[in-house]
Amino acid sequence: MTHRLSDAQKALLKAPVPRCQSEIALQSLLDQWMKLLDKAFFFEGVRKRWPNVSLVHLGNSVHGVYEHHGRGVCVNVDTKPDKGYQGRVEEFRICTLVHEMLHAFVALYTCMERSDGCRDKWHPSMGGEGATGHGPASANSMVAIQPALQREVTWLVDCAVGISVAFTMSYTGWKPRPDQLVRWGMARSCHH
Repeated sequence: MTHRLSDAQKALLKAPVPRCQSEIALQSLLDQWMKLLDKAFFFEGVRKRWPNVSLVHLGNSVHGVYEHHGRGVCVNVDTKPDKGYQGRVEEFRICTLVHEMLHAFVALYTCMERSDGCRDKWHPSMGGEGATGHGPASANSMVAIQPALQREVTWLVDCAVGISVAFTMSYTGWKPRPDQLVRWGMARSCHH
């Protein structure tokens, strides 16, 4: 991962994540990380379409969203980290940024950008992302990205793979194969 990064980006990976006392500071932090993550994991494809992350106020509903016909990669500044997350809020926002950047990347290379309902028809049971955008393609990608990033930073990286897949299962009725559950670290939580 680091062979694609500049010396400044490598230093950013190793440095402690600063505390952000304002949205301006958080915006600056996440824009730096977006540039780094795009280069490291997304072939610099996400920032070509959406050069900056959008900070949004969505109440306590979701940590972030990807708007393919709007603001692009958005991080909700109103939410708190998931229960059990051991890192600081700024680190959690970076994890949210990774998650939403993956949605953007997958959308760029699938039918999710089309307005003809293709995304809703592309059910997770057929390998698609479905209506929630949390199907096999994103889960498979995230379980590769998350440990790669974790090897480079000193803080906890948790990009919500399990929560996202569980949401899609609940919302769509999708039942992943046992090998998929194992790959995504969910084998115990989904077997009854």
